[in-house]
Amino acid sequence: MVLAGSVMLSGCWLDDDDNDSADAATQTILEIAVENENTTILEEAVLAADPTIAELLGGDDELTVFAPTDAAFQALLDDLGITAEELLANTALLNAVLPYHVLATSVGEVKADSAISVAQNAPAESLVPTVNGKDVALSISEESGENVLYVNTSRVTVTDVDATNGVIHLIDKVLLPPPSDLSDTDSTIAEIVTALANAEQDAEFTILLDALLEASGRMGATDLVAAASDPDAALTVFAPTDAAFATLLADQGLTAEQLLASPDLPGILEQHILGTTIDSLTAYASNGGTVANLAGTTLNVDIQNNALVIEGSNVTEAQVEASNGVIHVIDKVIFAVD
Repeated sequence: MVLAGSVMLSGCWLDDDDNDSADAATQTILEIAVENENTTILEEAVLAADPTIAELLGGDDELTVFAPTDAAFQALLDDLGITAEELLANTALLNAVLPYHVLATSVGEVKADSAISVAQNAPAESLVPTVNGKDVALSISEESGENVLYVNTSRVTVTDVDATNGVIHLIDKVLLPPPSDLSDTDSTIAEIVTALANAEQDAEFTILLDALLEASGRMGATDLVAAASDPDAALTVFAPTDAAFATLLADQGLTAEQLLASPDLPGILEQHILGTTIDSLTAYASNGGTVANLAGTTLNVDIQNNALVIEGSNVTEAQVEASNGVIHVIDKVIFAVD
C-alpha cells in the first residue's frame, strides 16, 4: 500500500533532534504530546479536561490518536471567535471534543497503511468508533499522485508516531463531533428552513425558502415543500445560504425575481436534494465519489482545504439534523442548466 509521500516527508514533527522514533516508542501518547512544542494547546486542553482523558492517554490501553497541531487549534479559536483561555475554561466542550480524537479502545492501534487500505478497499468499514461514542470517517484523496489520508475533513500530515500505548497521527484541523448546533430533530427540514428564514435576527435561507415555495406551486413540478415537510421522508438537502444565492444572481446577471420566475428553478432546486439521508460522516467517507440527486444527476463529493465539497460548493455547516433527514449548508448554488 502506497503511503502519501508528502505526509511521510513531513513526519519529522518531533523537532528535538534527540527525540527520534526509538525514543518516542519509550513514551506514552500523553508524554509525547506534553513534550512536543507543536502540540502545546493539545497538552493544555488534555490537562484542563476531565482527568480520565489524561489517564487514558497515559495508560496501558492500545490507542490510536489523531492529534491536532497548535495551528489546528488556532484555526478553531479563530472560527469560534474565542481565546485559548476561553477554550480551556470550557470543560464541557473539551470533554466532548478530545475523546473524539481517540479511536475506541476496541479498535486498538491503527497504522496509516491500514487506515488507507480500509478507506481505499473497504469503504463500508471506514466509519470507525471513537472514545466519544461517535464515529469518524477515514478516506483518501489523491494529491500529486499520492494517496493522502483524511479523517473527516482533517488532513493527516504526520503518520505513525509510535508510543508505548499506541500510535499518534498528526492532523491539521480539530475534529468536531456531529451534529450541528442548529439541529432540531423535533422539526422537519421545511420547518427548520422556515424558522431560520423568519428569524428576527440573522435570518438565513430567505431566498431558498422563497424558491422552494415558488417552485412547489408550479404545475407539473415536484412539490418540494411537501417533500421537505413529510415526516416519513428521509432526505438530504444541500442548502445554499443567502450569500450563495446573491453570488449566483450577480454571476448570472439576474434579479431574485427573475430567478424565482425562471422555468429552470425546480430543476435547480432538485439538484440540491437527495432522496436518502446522507449524514456528514457518510459524505466524508464518500470522498472522491458521487451521490445521486432528485434531478436524476450525480454530484461529485470531495474533501478539499479541510472542507467537504459538493459539486464545487463548500459545506460550511454540516449535519443539521431534522426529523425527516439532514441539511448541509453550502456556500455556492449548484447551478447546472442544460
